[in-house]
Amino acid sequence: MALIANLTGRFHLAKREAILLIKDLYGIDLSEGSVINMEERVANALEEVYERIHRFVVEGAPTRYFDETTWRDSGRRHYVWLGTTDMAAYYRIDPGRSQAAFLKLIGTALGAPAVSDRYGAYNILNGPHQYCLAHLIRDFHAFAEKQGQDGEIGAKIERELRHICKTHTHWKRGDLSKRQRGSRLSHSRRRLDDLLRGWLGEAMPCMAYASVLQTSTIIFGPLRR
Repeated sequence: MALIANLTGRFHLAKREAILLIKDLYGIDLSEGSVINMEERVANALEEVYERIHRFVVEGAPTRYFDETTWRDSGRRHYVWLGTTDMAAYYRIDPGRSQAAFLKLIGTALGAPAVSDRYGAYNILNGPHQYCLAHLIRDFHAFAEKQGQDGEIGAKIERELRHICKTHTHWKRGDLSKRQRGSRLSHSRRRLDDLLRGWLGEAMPCMAYASVLQTSTIIFGPLRR
């Protein structure tokens, strides 16, 4: 049963493909109804563990990371909502990509520290909230390719954000102490503050860039990645 659940759930094989594979490997004949029954039995057996992981991710971890992506279910578009920590990951499939769908994942645990992209559904979070640096790097890289002041400052901000990620990598590898990490991040924050404030003081950037800046002012929040 566990093998069937892995084939159809984790590896996304269609039921007929899973049936053919089991036949080829083990010479066992299965019906689609048998596959459905095994999937349900495995899901029921894991339900308690699944809910414990859910509670830990949304309520028990110091920092939560949230994201969503498309998922095909019976030929229709659904969305996988993901909550992760350094120790666990929780997945929930929903037909919608709305704030209501996100609330089904997070419940009332809105105030704990969280990291996400800038998708509007996450605006309901009311605690410390850091934007994903990878998304911001991508945004500023696009502006770095522009001509003039926007491109020049966009490139500097992109380099500084990449430097922040490298600092974190060195810390995770044990190359830096927590104090050294904090010192480097403080310097990065000061350099980014100078870039953003000086730039906005000199000239108003294009509207698209201004939007990125408005939402990037809290990227340093707790810097919990």
